[in-house]
Amino acid sequence: MIQLKRSVKQKIVSILLLFIIASTGGGCDFDSLLFASMQKLKVYSNEELVTSISFKDLTKTNEKADEKIANAGTYKQLLSILYSMNIFPNEEHKTFWNIIDKGEILTESSNSNESFNNTNHSETNTQVSGVDEADIIKNDGYYIYYLRDGMLSIINTSKELPDIVSKTMISDNYKSFYDMYISDDILVVCGGKYVDFNNRSDDSKSYSDYSDIVETNYANPLNFFTVYAVYDISNRKNPILKRTIEIEGSEVSSRLIGDNLYFVTNKEIPYISDFSVNDYKILPMYKDTADSTEIKVIQPANILYFPDSIDAQYMLVGTFDITKNDVVVPQAYLGSGSNIYMNTHSLYISREKNQPRYVQESSSSEAVAFSLTTEIYRFAIDGMDIKFVGIAEVDGYLINQYSMDEYNGILRVASGNYSYGNGIITIDINTMKPIASISGLAVDERIYSVRFMGDVGYMVTYRNVDPLFVFDLSDPSKPLKTGELEIPGFSQYLHPVGDKYLVGFGRNTEERFYLDEAGKKVSTGSTKDLGFKISLFDVSNLYNPKEVFVKAYLEGSYSPASYNPQSIMVDVKNNLFAFPIFIDDYRYENRRYGTVVMISPSSEFITLTDVDVITNNIHDARFCYTNGKLYFLTDSVIAVYSYPECSFINQVSY
Repeated sequence: MIQLKRSVKQKIVSILLLFIIASTGGGCDFDSLLFASMQKLKVYSNEELVTSISFKDLTKTNEKADEKIANAGTYKQLLSILYSMNIFPNEEHKTFWNIIDKGEILTESSNSNESFNNTNHSETNTQVSGVDEADIIKNDGYYIYYLRDGMLSIINTSKELPDIVSKTMISDNYKSFYDMYISDDILVVCGGKYVDFNNRSDDSKSYSDYSDIVETNYANPLNFFTVYAVYDISNRKNPILKRTIEIEGSEVSSRLIGDNLYFVTNKEIPYISDFSVNDYKILPMYKDTADSTEIKVIQPANILYFPDSIDAQYMLVGTFDITKNDVVVPQAYLGSGSNIYMNTHSLYISREKNQPRYVQESSSSEAVAFSLTTEIYRFAIDGMDIKFVGIAEVDGYLINQYSMDEYNGILRVASGNYSYGNGIITIDINTMKPIASISGLAVDERIYSVRFMGDVGYMVTYRNVDPLFVFDLSDPSKPLKTGELEIPGFSQYLHPVGDKYLVGFGRNTEERFYLDEAGKKVSTGSTKDLGFKISLFDVSNLYNPKEVFVKAYLEGSYSPASYNPQSIMVDVKNNLFAFPIFIDDYRYENRRYGTVVMISPSSEFITLTDVDVITNNIHDARFCYTNGKLYFLTDSVIAVYSYPECSFINQVSY
């Protein structure tokens, strides 16, 4: 991380104090004071940032790898940290609670303790083999489990036509569930609920070490909890709820490795406008019915924080064995997460932040600006043990989980920066220190998709055309951009097929032009969307990638495959991809809602079938295959096809 010079830091503090004095009626000539303080200190506008600040080497933005995390300590010390995050409006709160300076807080370090489907039935399309991701459909080779609008349907596939053995409404007026996991006779649904603490009757004080904290009956009116409901489905006709786990905050994401479910949630800390603070406002909570039906509060002594964190949020990280009743106790950190990447031994959580950047404008002028950076936390995973390892920091932002990948002890990160260009960074996972980077790619374009496979990385950026970049990452100390291909449109999701092919799911576009006075075509700088497309890239030669085939669908067509990889059924053995898609061929009054395509030996996409089963929600439709049949599930119909021939057999309404 690039640090500000001490003199610049002091000037920033001085200016902020001037703002405070002015806003509280300090009785001084604020304009003249501000002018005097700003003569050598300039705050850049967004436009000036683009033109005045050069793009820094991505490997030089991290000085956090050796940073320790600390316990928040007492309730009073936690309030001091939260005060520094500006959740209290003014200095009166500091006086009222006698809040100490953040520098006095204890700082002891905390010592607390490629997805390919080649089975006889389809599985969820995931980023990492052996690390399952939640979805609305699961398939164990005998039964299909389909979750839609809070209704869990279990479907027997051993018969000629699908047999719905049970339908269980698991959502209610308080909880809603949106995806799930399956492991043998255990099914876990994932969802959320709001909790209203307005009528709470418990008015006891929580911590004797800070008696000025007053419990009230008007805590934060609505607290959101992520909910995991564990069902015993040994009798598929009668799923039985065994256990419910509630973790405060909205879910960032979750993963299932074996029988261990890992989760990350974010809890926002509300802005405190009055002088009443209680557990339900500022402390994270959880509940596990394996232990008690009561909500428990994570005490400040058990809350960890990163010393320079400015997020008024908690990030809760934890795991539980879905087959056992061991009580869940999540780890709480002052901070937040936005994307996660996970393999069998590491969990990475990224979060964006505005980073102050020092710029030497001239020999006598200094400048301060803010630019977007991303912190990446690494946690080592060993079964039920989750241990914080370190932090890396890179310029720019990450578009999603596919922007991160670990291979042979190296974390590879694709970082986007519209103003200064995009790049790839390699990071040592043991020290979380950067090794090398490639930067400045495709300035004024944003990243749309990323995929890492072994020693190779792929990145798609876009503005008016789609550059596909190929990277040789075999030497982490010398990453190379080896190939670049420009084509119309862009890919929003990339899926590798062996070492030769890369399939892109995205949009087909054409650049808009106008004729100038001389009759010459001039670009307007904009494009027209022509509909959904899939592209087949030959990437066998890293230095010469080629788009060997493109299947462009009608204008107005769209598919969740563009933004949700779980909606794509992948069968690498047969080179098949099946996904929901809405196609309205108004010329023939023909609408289609799903398609199955195959990569032919001649490197083309061959459509095996188009599905005309009507659905009101294309985003919740799914394909899966098992027992020699292909199933297309919608909100009201299950269509059945032979597999892999994809000939229509029949359909069942439910």
